[in-house]
Amino acid sequence: MDTNNPLPPPLDGKPLAGTRVLFVVTEDWYFVSHRLRFARWLGENGCQVAVACRVGNDREKIDSAGIKVISVDIGRKGMGPVTCLRQVMDLGKALRYFRPDLIHAVALRAILVTRFARLLACPRRPLVNAVAGMGGLFAGELRSVKHRAARRGLGCMLRWLLKGPAVRTVFQNRDDLQLALDEKWCRKDQAEIIPGVGISVPEDSECDEDESREASAPVRILFAGRLLRDKGVEILLQASKQLHERGVAHELEIIGEGDEANPNSLKREDLAEWQQCSWIAFKGRRDDVPTRMRQAHIVALPTYYREGIPKVLLEAGAAAKPVVTCDVPGCRDLVVNGRTGLLVPARDVEALAGALRNLVKDPELRTRMGGENLQRVRELYSEEKIFTAFVLLYAEILEFAKDFRTPID
Repeated sequence: MDTNNPLPPPLDGKPLAGTRVLFVVTEDWYFVSHRLRFARWLGENGCQVAVACRVGNDREKIDSAGIKVISVDIGRKGMGPVTCLRQVMDLGKALRYFRPDLIHAVALRAILVTRFARLLACPRRPLVNAVAGMGGLFAGELRSVKHRAARRGLGCMLRWLLKGPAVRTVFQNRDDLQLALDEKWCRKDQAEIIPGVGISVPEDSECDEDESREASAPVRILFAGRLLRDKGVEILLQASKQLHERGVAHELEIIGEGDEANPNSLKREDLAEWQQCSWIAFKGRRDDVPTRMRQAHIVALPTYYREGIPKVLLEAGAAAKPVVTCDVPGCRDLVVNGRTGLLVPARDVEALAGALRNLVKDPELRTRMGGENLQRVRELYSEEKIFTAFVLLYAEILEFAKDFRTPID
């Protein structure tokens, strides 16, 4: 959570003053990372805000921001009917307790549970579904019969989840919206693109490399994110090894940890060999990612996970750093190839190593791309633009739904 940068100024007239907004997310750490600043800003605009989530180690951060925390274990493990029913009933109790005017469900699991809980507790309460990327299940072709069946099943479910008179669905990129329209998950008039969660860009951001580092120090490449196979961690490690073997001096800094709830998470034993490499540093989970990013030269995210708009790439833009990422949904919306960074084919170690080498060897190219990345993120993805877009959506759906609303028992 970035507590140093101020929030955007409140909107004139505070159009949502008095509105009770309930966020539904799976984990408290995810809410802190991706939605807490927006929730605080809603509070500054006169809203009463709460979040229903599984409570872990970050409750104090949410409490201190003036956001009410309602413990509902919408965990990402298990999809059995008994587990889902328990989650639906628990969330239904939270809805009756907080009595929101509007519900904002983030990511597919929370959208699923919220739709059923809303059906039981308040079937016409306005609902905003925020699809934060389609994940690994919709990334490329699936060879497993089990996964193909899961994709078809989820697709059928989405045709019901994303429709309704007081329901709007927000996608973060063009590919995901087009997929939803092609598969008839929702109607065009019930969906829109709001590109990401917004990023705070300090006024003094500028494109320069850390002058405190010695001139002879190697170029630092930074990865920040969950240590998942489909986030491209192993591919990045292999590309780094290629560069090292070819005499391209660099440091690779890995920030993040595994995710026990994700079957694609890397385990400690998967990384044991890499931890012996002198030029690679595993830093674990950190709260100072923006600072570490300013001290890096290049940000790499070789993901083939179906991203929304990756926050780490927004952070790279705010820090005026060039990026190397894959030509996949979400990433290609954000990165202009050859101007703000370099796009490479997914899962291509050789292409990734080549792109990184080009930036490692060319400081002028890094500076130019970093500057353009900063300008693009500031113009298109600032918190002020993204937060205001959500408020306009809230106001529209609340106005539309006022004749449909029913009391919460």
